[in-house]
Amino acid sequence: MNGRYSARIKVGLGMPAALASCKVAWWVEYKRLKSLKEHGLLGNPNAIAPISAFWLSPQFVLMGIMDGLARDGMEDFFQYQVPKSMRKRYALVLTKAVIRWEKMLNIGFIMILDVVVEKLRVEDGSWIADIVNQSRLDLFYAALVVVSMANLFIFAYVASFYTYSDFPEEEDNNEEEDPYEEIKTGKKQDKMEPTPDEETKRTIRTTS
Repeated sequence: MNGRYSARIKVGLGMPAALASCKVAWWVEYKRLKSLKEHGLLGNPNAIAPISAFWLSPQFVLMGIMDGLARDGMEDFFQYQVPKSMRKRYALVLTKAVIRWEKMLNIGFIMILDVVVEKLRVEDGSWIADIVNQSRLDLFYAALVVVSMANLFIFAYVASFYTYSDFPEEEDNNEEEDPYEEIKTGKKQDKMEPTPDEETKRTIRTTS
């Protein structure tokens, strides 16, 4: 799916996948903590929740879908929405730069959230402790759900007002024939063999 609006479609589909991934991660962590509580293991740093590890699979599948759609969407955006002079040299660089900034912002968000929560919950401490059973990752994932919803609304608002440029000019894939190709490669360029009629006409002209 490539075209003028493919970037908006792919990123627009990737963001709900990110939202769904955070929602599923919250539900799985909530189920894990509930299972520990039912067996009297909540708060035990060495306890293992009596649920299957395969419960983690759906959120990682959704994350993979989100990453693939978002990456392809950004590549399409820089391919179709930037000048041709920049597209050839910097499209890949700009895509990687956006991905790197996204990761840095995610790390910054986690650090800021951790500091704020730790100050608000002095007795209980941070949501992200050194031991997973003493953490409240369900609340952290719930915060990510709220942020993902905000990102989705902001994207929808910006995408609805963004003016999309026309399709880029098609690249000329037919390279011009190099007159010195035969000298460089030492191979003769392919020529069409004359038909029998053409060969006969050439012979008549030569004899006459």
